[in-house]
Amino acid sequence: MASPRFILKTDLTGLEPVTVGGGAVLDADARLRALIGPDRAALFAEPVITWGNGRNAGSVSWYAVAGGDPMPLAALPPARRAVVEQNLAAEFAALAPLMEDPLLRAALVLAGPDSILAIDDRPLITGWGLAPAGALRDPAGRLAHLRAVYGAALPPSLVAEGTPVREAPRAAPLPPPSPRPVPVTVPAVAPAVAAPVAARAVGSAWNWWLLPVGVLVALIFLGLGFWLGWQLISERIAAQRLVATVADASRIDDQVTRQRATNDALRVEIEQARQALQGDVCRPEGFGQSPLTPPQITPMQPSSLPPTPQGQAAFTGTLIEMLDQATVLVLGPLANGQGVGTGTGFVVAPGLVVTNAHVVAPLDPARTYVVNRRLGRPVTVQVVAQTPDPAPGRADFALLRLPADAVALSPLGLTRVASRLDPVIAAGFPQAIMQTDGNFRALLDGNIRAIPELAVTDGLISAVQNLPSGLTVMPHTAAISRGNSGGPLVDRCGRVVGVNTFGFFNAEQGERVSYAQKEDSLIAFLGANNVAITELTGPCQPVAPATAPAAAAAPAATPAPATPPPASPGTPSPASPAVPAPASADAAPAASPPAVSPTAPSQAAPGILPFIPGMPAVPAIPR
Repeated sequence: MASPRFILKTDLTGLEPVTVGGGAVLDADARLRALIGPDRAALFAEPVITWGNGRNAGSVSWYAVAGGDPMPLAALPPARRAVVEQNLAAEFAALAPLMEDPLLRAALVLAGPDSILAIDDRPLITGWGLAPAGALRDPAGRLAHLRAVYGAALPPSLVAEGTPVREAPRAAPLPPPSPRPVPVTVPAVAPAVAAPVAARAVGSAWNWWLLPVGVLVALIFLGLGFWLGWQLISERIAAQRLVATVADASRIDDQVTRQRATNDALRVEIEQARQALQGDVCRPEGFGQSPLTPPQITPMQPSSLPPTPQGQAAFTGTLIEMLDQATVLVLGPLANGQGVGTGTGFVVAPGLVVTNAHVVAPLDPARTYVVNRRLGRPVTVQVVAQTPDPAPGRADFALLRLPADAVALSPLGLTRVASRLDPVIAAGFPQAIMQTDGNFRALLDGNIRAIPELAVTDGLISAVQNLPSGLTVMPHTAAISRGNSGGPLVDRCGRVVGVNTFGFFNAEQGERVSYAQKEDSLIAFLGANNVAITELTGPCQPVAPATAPAAAAAPAATPAPATPPPASPGTPSPASPAVPAPASADAAPAASPPAVSPTAPSQAAPGILPFIPGMPAVPAIPR
């Protein structure tokens, strides 16, 4: 069924509502429609009344189910007017048995000739139950008003005795304005007795004080209710005994004891590594250096790089310089508006960056950025492909497209060659390190030239495992945390062997294992998305730098790593010195790092933890 629509509005200035039994006919709309039945109810428009307040006369908005445009009956051409008047006469003939009801007779008193409208060829009565001021004062005036309104269509039954007459005006309380009419039940009157009908006053200047007095009384009762509610809540809280266990002392003591034992074991391993560094270093013949030559002085070999893109100069530099320009920080505001998410990505082809799907899934797609010191400022990227339903143990990749005007970045080479005990390096922007980086905080605060430095850790591949889902992963000892997700795990030749994705953490045992998806799954994902890559093969054999002997001649100047890999008995393991990567010329100077307290794990039980990005506050993100 179609809904009623607005037809017109009648201003009550100069009009008086017709009353029956002391109540306005307009307020008895529901009873009128019940009286005449659904077939005739469409003849009368539905009123929405706004009564005046003494200074404003008020108005009535009329609604009806109508398809065409309404036009006053008097404005129609003669031929069409005759058709509409004929249909109106048929409606009145159908209502003739009910004309003795005072409510119907009073409703047929209209505000003026323009109250009868035509919608297509159907008559519609508006302005019913209203009369000009003084029009119903005497029978002669009433009859003249009815003839002026209806003309030739005046029903004879309205002229007969029993037509409603005007009652004496009397003050009436002002009903509150309402968007829809409120049905008012009008007492039934016997058909044989004609009830007097009159207009009532629209408003009075003497009742203006009712509104402020009513508001004041409501505020007093509202305040009293709040006060009583507060008293009841205070009494209940005071009667309760609030006791909570702050911590389990025995469990804390047990964890402290285990952590001390772990620390003692680490101290023994560190001392063993330092003693091993003081002895002779085994250097394989043929290329004059150990496989663990520090990455900041290890030159990149052409065989470890993919083909140089057309129009782009071939990369020349060290392994750490290659990682600095090819690894990017992925960040953007979370789609739910609750913070900022961060992660890591790396270039795999001209203009294309790979990261984890769980890094970009919660971000606002229109405000996802990547940045590193080579780019110089955050640039907006487009997510062109991603694996569905990312979770630990399933494929978790996303492909991002850089804008065409972005600075060209050399891609990293990809290889499937990876075995246990192979030395590896993890590159990324972990939150554990970024939270004390002044440039990182300044970047989140809106300084687009403040770019944090890439963080790298080294370790060994512990195993190559096939999960039940079919995904191949590699647990390794290079430390990663939240923010490393999507970053590259490379061998000492700079070839990507895996993508850091999730970690295993056992708070009770103090165990932490980092997991990377093996490159096989990434190569398959890129192939499915038509990304052309060159797969690199063969073992990793870094070329010795020209300055390697000089660097080896001064072991005292090389700081020992904080957490070196465990040394095998009888075989010394050289460590990588932590030398910072060179900063770009356009990078802003780093601010003093703020004091940050370490974050406790969310649960003590062991479990698989995806390194999902997220920051606790919503800083200003450059647009």
